[in-house]
Amino acid sequence: GTGMRAIHGYLDGGVPASSVSVLTRSAGSDKAARLRAMGVGVVEGDLDDKGSIEEVLAEGWDAIYVHGLAGDTKQIDQRETARGELLGEAAASAAASGTPKPLVLYNSAAAPDGTDIPRIRQKRDVEAALAASPGFRAAAALRAHLFMEELWKAYTRPSIVGPKRAYPFAVPSDKPLCLTSVYDMGRVAARCAAMGATPPRVIDVVSDVRTPAELAAAFSASQGGEPVRHVQPLLLYWTSRLLLPELHKIIHFYRHTDFSPHFGARDDLRELLAGLELQTFDEFLEATRWADPERTFASLEMA
Repeated sequence: GTGMRAIHGYLDGGVPASSVSVLTRSAGSDKAARLRAMGVGVVEGDLDDKGSIEEVLAEGWDAIYVHGLAGDTKQIDQRETARGELLGEAAASAAASGTPKPLVLYNSAAAPDGTDIPRIRQKRDVEAALAASPGFRAAAALRAHLFMEELWKAYTRPSIVGPKRAYPFAVPSDKPLCLTSVYDMGRVAARCAAMGATPPRVIDVVSDVRTPAELAAAFSASQGGEPVRHVQPLLLYWTSRLLLPELHKIIHFYRHTDFSPHFGARDDLRELLAGLELQTFDEFLEATRWADPERTFASLEMA
């Protein structure tokens, strides 16, 4: 997954590693060992167990950053909403016992209200559950757009870095899209956690704005200048309507949504968070070492 990217961003956002702890189901895992090597604390807990969460919250925290409540899986994990509700209930119980109320920051997704995309509807439900909980002093939803890290996945990266040199995405080549780096989500969360004032209820996180044609050009520049072309797999778009309805809804969302109201979000964040400069797409490609053909999506955990 992309959890390590978010943690690196959080630490680079100005929060000392010594003041950060990460919740994990297994404190003895390899990932937990890597976290300890970074100077980060590791706390064992289970998001499906209210008592377990209450024990963790009873230790007292200034801020809680929720990177995710469900796995990055092809099939939607329907436990996400229940976990958000359970976290809110556990926080309320902790507050009733006298534990100071923390700020909660939750990685959500940007989309118009009333969207019919199930994954985003779930995230809206979690936003509502956290905001309604009396156990938090405030709740802020960090709403991401198209994650840059998604381009590293096996259904996209091989055709771009391989012999085809093709970037497949069923969206017109000249349509501007908002992009978000998971690394930036961590940095924004860290700045919000450290700011004296209460952050806005919803924070639009736009790291960059590019068209598919501009993304293809950036891939080309990163890979030494050999042309990369953007192609629209329209057959997938139309067949997915019957075979993969959720995927069809997501593609339709990117094809038909006007993202222009979000274009100024990068400047808004710079003003809100004391000049924070978010990661451009070119910077993302360089930081993740996109041009290295040996690297895979799993390599991002080590970046």
